[in-house]
Amino acid sequence: MALYAPLASRRQTLLVKLETTPGQAETTGLLPLLAFDVSAGPSTDWSDRKGTGAYSGHNASGALGAHTGQIEFTTELRAADGGGALAPALAACLQACGALKTLEVYGQDIANARDAGARSLTIWREIDGVRKRLVGAAGNVVFRGAVGERVMLAFTFQGRWTAPTDETMDTTAPAGGPPMRLENGSFTLGGETIKIAEFEINWGATPALRADAAASGGVGCYDVLDFDPEISLDPEMDRVAGYDFYGLHLAGATAAVALSATAGDDTAALTMPAVNIKELNEGDRDGIATLEYAGACVNDGATPAVSLEMS
Repeated sequence: MALYAPLASRRQTLLVKLETTPGQAETTGLLPLLAFDVSAGPSTDWSDRKGTGAYSGHNASGALGAHTGQIEFTTELRAADGGGALAPALAACLQACGALKTLEVYGQDIANARDAGARSLTIWREIDGVRKRLVGAAGNVVFRGAVGERVMLAFTFQGRWTAPTDETMDTTAPAGGPPMRLENGSFTLGGETIKIAEFEINWGATPALRADAAASGGVGCYDVLDFDPEISLDPEMDRVAGYDFYGLHLAGATAAVALSATAGDDTAALTMPAVNIKELNEGDRDGIATLEYAGACVNDGATPAVSLEMS
């Protein structure tokens, strides 16, 4: 056969679409997403077959398990073209991480209320004419940001891995406005305006494999049915009379955390109505006493533990 290598690693695209029926691949209308640090491949278990045999070592080929795969990438928090809404491809990714979309509010679906068309993705990962596919994909997202910098979202999706094929690459430009930055916004902890330099919010989605004997490779789809959300911050330390971090920790009390990022007239607000402090350690930022703050985001049965609102 004729070899085509080398392939140009710079020529790559990532496209996503919510599936009308979870686990049934979408073949048209996928939305391109501006992604960084993309990695995609099979995660299928392999079992050796070293049973009886007259010779040492492997006497027979091994056997693959369920045909699972994983895709990881980071992307910028961006509003849609025209503003006031989340970029469509990004909105689809959040819904496949268990977000219930209500207008332009994306909250954790703590009551399992999403319909079938907002639970899983078909994802195409293309490299210079080779298309990898993940079907029935669901996953988790981690929000990260530093003051004055872009807010980034790190996604990890699991789904049914299918054999790559040679295809004409999609050349559609990703939609969306400029990246949102942690500036000209706000941050409050327990209603107090406290200075931080960076944050990390782990959405905490835990996708589960829906095994299906009738599906290719035994994998129907993945679905998000539970969450374990956490937040990490580096707030400036204060006196007890100012903000009693350690007192709140000992009391097991919760405090609301709210922050916003902006890009022009667009604002993205992340809200955690009740955060329970898990760990407090001493820190230092260029001579400023800080705390290494880690908390669990708690829901009250009606309000999601973490939500994103675009305006």
